[in-house]
Amino acid sequence: MKKRVLLFLFVSTVLLFMVSCAPDIPDPSDTSGTITDTSGNKKVALHVIDGEQPEINLACLLKPINTNASELKAGMSLDDVKNILKDQQIFCFTDYIFFCDREGRDVVIVMADGRTVQEIKIMDHIIPTHEAFESLKFGMTLIEVIEKVGLPFQSTTSGFLTCDFISEDGTLYTANWGFDSESKNCILIEVSYYR
Repeated sequence: MKKRVLLFLFVSTVLLFMVSCAPDIPDPSDTSGTITDTSGNKKVALHVIDGEQPEINLACLLKPINTNASELKAGMSLDDVKNILKDQQIFCFTDYIFFCDREGRDVVIVMADGRTVQEIKIMDHIIPTHEAFESLKFGMTLIEVIEKVGLPFQSTTSGFLTCDFISEDGTLYTANWGFDSESKNCILIEVSYYR
């Protein structure tokens, strides 16, 4: 009996700990961590990290590769995409693959369930300013953020949904994401940078 009670207490404690550590999408009506502009739009609070910015591994920055985005099509399998992009510099984040194509354009491949190409977004290459990061809003999708600040180039966290961007002046910005299970989108929660 004593062993069962101890086992029950242990399992309950572990489950409680796991539930309390799970990242949640903040309630959109909760305005903490956001800044509201004069028109009532919620902007993402830019959190400043005092101290020296970590050194950026320039080898991680996405450079144009030998593939043209037109070689990829919706409906392709992940294996077909891997064969086309093999040995080239790409960045994968959740169900997204990012790269700069031969034409110098930013390309986002959106995978459906991680196995099939759902959509391919091709955009002009963006090198963002600090003002572009200030224009980000709480709850934006990853694609909406990329349309404003360009492609992320790395994720340096384990267990958290974050990805890093670099601005025109070399400042490193880290975007923190939540996951909306209904829409299957990464939702922007906050952005931090070093000064």
